[in-house]
Amino acid sequence: MARILALPILPVACLVWFLVPAQASPHRAEKVTFHLNQLDVQARVGSIEVYFNPKELTIDKSVPWEKHKNVEGDAPTLEFTSGEPQTMRFELLFDTYEEGSTPDEIIGNFERLVGQAVPITWSRKLWVGTLKSTKRGTPKPGEPRILTLDTHWTDLKPVDPSPRHPFSVDIPGAPEAKTMIREVSIDPQDLPLSPIGRPRRARFTIASPNGLNPELVRWSQTGDRRTIPVTIFDEAKSPVRMYGVEVEGPVMYVIDDPKAVVPYATLEAQIAGGTLQPNDENPLPPPPPGPARGDWKDPLPFFGFAVTIEDPQARTETAFFKSVGGLKTETEVQDYEEGGIAASTRKVIGVTKWPNLILVGPPKPWGRLFTEWVNLAGQGKPEPRTVTIVPLYLLDGKPYAHHRTLVLTDVVPDRYEFPSLSGIWSDGELVEKIHLPPSLGVVK
Repeated sequence: MARILALPILPVACLVWFLVPAQASPHRAEKVTFHLNQLDVQARVGSIEVYFNPKELTIDKSVPWEKHKNVEGDAPTLEFTSGEPQTMRFELLFDTYEEGSTPDEIIGNFERLVGQAVPITWSRKLWVGTLKSTKRGTPKPGEPRILTLDTHWTDLKPVDPSPRHPFSVDIPGAPEAKTMIREVSIDPQDLPLSPIGRPRRARFTIASPNGLNPELVRWSQTGDRRTIPVTIFDEAKSPVRMYGVEVEGPVMYVIDDPKAVVPYATLEAQIAGGTLQPNDENPLPPPPPGPARGDWKDPLPFFGFAVTIEDPQARTETAFFKSVGGLKTETEVQDYEEGGIAASTRKVIGVTKWPNLILVGPPKPWGRLFTEWVNLAGQGKPEPRTVTIVPLYLLDGKPYAHHRTLVLTDVVPDRYEFPSLSGIWSDGELVEKIHLPPSLGVVK
């Protein structure tokens, strides 16, 4: 028997089903994952992994022909109108004998998905298909825990998933959160933390099949300060960003939908501060210089920005960012009315403003200089650094530095935004941001 588990995000012991494909050979079967907690799918049961080794697989594509509108005689001419979408049909066989229950629960979840688009990982690619219809088989006499389900799919097409970034959260008193976390949202942090304005919140969504955690309920009553580490990993499961968010106690801890197959609890707490942890990996080396502008034969594709900081001890460290916002100036123009008989209006240049620079990029390993730079600003002990921003271009598949660079002096960050985390893959582009106030700069 091959298990169907609500795992990668929800390792829930009470949701374990068994699948016996027709003429199955588990070591040769291909694994297929139905992501039943993505794209607003109503059956919130997490991800289900099955072994796909069907006895029969039917793929249909209808090509309708209709009578021509203006045809006379006994032999009307047929004309092609448009092709129907390709459909696929296969049968799933469920066996819940070892659980001592019937397969009605999981089959009922599949039936509620009819008409919805369901993300499916198949052949190491992400697909989206619409479940067109289902049909239950007839239970065999004396075997109520074995049942087949005929599934009919349409509009099955591959999609490009957002970059995968698995993450974990270690909530004190809730060890299940490390593997059952669903979403993390942390409000942007002013550096240092502003004592005025709207209180910042951190929100955690956790799969809670056993109801509310008693320890978290007690914590919401005591309100003592705790630190919640949040870690983002790359595809190789190496940590790329570690952030310890300090919270003063839950202001809300409730079950979102108690009637769901797997209830989700939302824990919301007020933020008292946050600290980035340095990564022991070697920082990004400075990019090599690219060709001079006169040597370019074709426009080079833009790749991103290499940002290098230098401390007073002349130590340097380079990090990669996908974009840099705020590279502009804004000058006000004021109207000035002249006196005299022939009155006229002149345009006078007013105040020139420089917006914040915003370093935007996916989480990448940082060394100690970047993390200390952000942490010291958050602790109210800012250390100005020299920042060099270099555009990167691809040449023969490798990034090279542009011949123009922007050098800023005495720069201190004043705002940090931790990425929003959600689901098996990020629902949007996973980015973090560092805001830099206007500073004197020179283009070299």
